[in-house]
Amino acid sequence: MPPPGRSSTACHRCHKRKVKCTRELPCRNCQLANQECTYPMRDRNVTVSERFIRNLEARALSQSSQLPQATPSSESESLRGTVSQALPPPLPLVEDSTSEVFLARLKQIRQNNTGPDFSQLTPSNPYTGGESPAAAPYDFVQLKFDTSAKDRVWLCTLLVVFALGESYNVGPPPEIRLGRVSEQDEDSLVDSRRPPGTEFFEQAMSLLKISHEDPTIDQIMALNLITFYSYSLNRKKSAYVYAGMSARLSNVLRLHKPASSSSLSAVESEHLKRVWWTVYCLDRMTSTEMGLPPIFRRDEVELAYPSDQMLPPEAADEFSSGVTFTTQVQLAFIHTDICQTVRSLGDTGMVYDQKRAEPIIRQLETLRAEMPPALSFDVENGMPIEMREMKSRSLVSLYERYYQCFVLLLRPFFLKQINYLLMNDTGNAYQESLKYLTNLCLRAARTNLLLIVDLKQCEKLAMFGFWESSHLFSGLTILSLAISVNSRWPGSFEEKPDDQSTYWTAKGVLGEMAQAGNLASKGQLRMLDEVETLHDALTWTDNTAFDLFNFWDTEAWSH
Repeated sequence: MPPPGRSSTACHRCHKRKVKCTRELPCRNCQLANQECTYPMRDRNVTVSERFIRNLEARALSQSSQLPQATPSSESESLRGTVSQALPPPLPLVEDSTSEVFLARLKQIRQNNTGPDFSQLTPSNPYTGGESPAAAPYDFVQLKFDTSAKDRVWLCTLLVVFALGESYNVGPPPEIRLGRVSEQDEDSLVDSRRPPGTEFFEQAMSLLKISHEDPTIDQIMALNLITFYSYSLNRKKSAYVYAGMSARLSNVLRLHKPASSSSLSAVESEHLKRVWWTVYCLDRMTSTEMGLPPIFRRDEVELAYPSDQMLPPEAADEFSSGVTFTTQVQLAFIHTDICQTVRSLGDTGMVYDQKRAEPIIRQLETLRAEMPPALSFDVENGMPIEMREMKSRSLVSLYERYYQCFVLLLRPFFLKQINYLLMNDTGNAYQESLKYLTNLCLRAARTNLLLIVDLKQCEKLAMFGFWESSHLFSGLTILSLAISVNSRWPGSFEEKPDDQSTYWTAKGVLGEMAQAGNLASKGQLRMLDEVETLHDALTWTDNTAFDLFNFWDTEAWSH
């Protein structure tokens, strides 16, 4: 309807027929034709007070100041950048397209046009302040399952902790046997022996109930422990699934976002942060082990690294070293880069392969150089006395993971040099740049073997540890190949005089782990026998030896 009096525009009917309109209501033409007379609506200019504008500006400023100022991306870009290919552009959050967000924005539009008293309105929008619809309260049907899940999770967690503790016991549990036991019975008894802690774990799993509609931090912590122990049973697929569940529940609780509540203490805030980083690392470890996609993308990380700086002195003993934890996280980032790089090696030639590997080597060297003096040790000859005397073995695990990154990255170059030698292509086999990379790989593998042998001597070895066994097998593979190749082409690799002794001692440790019942070690021991066949194959013709590489199931070699 036009404003009172004459309209400045023609009605719809007159405008369409291109005839003169009297601009009345109704106009003369519409009245004579007995038709409805309507006029187009025009936007009006509304005058608002300056105070209303100032309130809008203040609100916008307060919201922008709440944005996170520092993230791991800005703190350590050199440690987390990809090597040769840029990451895909971040996809928009799925939650931005939900109906709840659409309704929230509609309400916001209505509030923005209510007039000068906007600042005194109490918004009815439950998603204001940057809160996600997933975090906002909503009605759902309560089930008895939800309550029982919360009541039983603490006992489930306790039992998994007992199971993990049992898995670190050295040697088999004591047994009482009556009568004679033959060697055959002894072997069958060893084969049927279950990993320590299995009974605790089965009881824990019977108690596990996850409230998906109302998850808690305790449930996420229980899933993290279950993921870790699943590797003691060599249940890699189960570990991947449980890690994925933990990651999904963490998203529901928005642990991947910086805590916005001021009611959280420094201890509570740091605890939540470390729970999420544990979830992230487990998600990465399980996904790369299975060759499957992870839940989290690295470019979505917004949390700061774990830190001890804000913790009060009385609470410091409740947490592990923030620097050690942060280094583990950074190694997880680098490990992701390694997996992406190794997949593309061999597509563009040796020169380009080396260029892809060099930035990651620099990242690893930078990470090592930036470690504080209290955590920095020379471990190439094994554990120094200071590390042996530490109560916790977490630092040794960190160094194992660090040197394993070198092995994973450079192992393809190691095999490439052996291929050149088997084809009598000594020109390519003895390139200085290639020899540098392969000897670096050999040095890292040897270091890990010495660390694990020392852990066994200190009675700190995880006899049923999946990753311990994986690192042990990777190191043994490289050292075995180096010894075999040097027996025919002396000087191909920088072998040390005691490498033979190191190899057989470390293989003995792997054998003990397999004998104790470590299923991962049993499979890796069989694969190691395949690798050792190269020593005999080198006495055959070159072509026969070359075919051996195609016979090996290198895809099954541990990550």
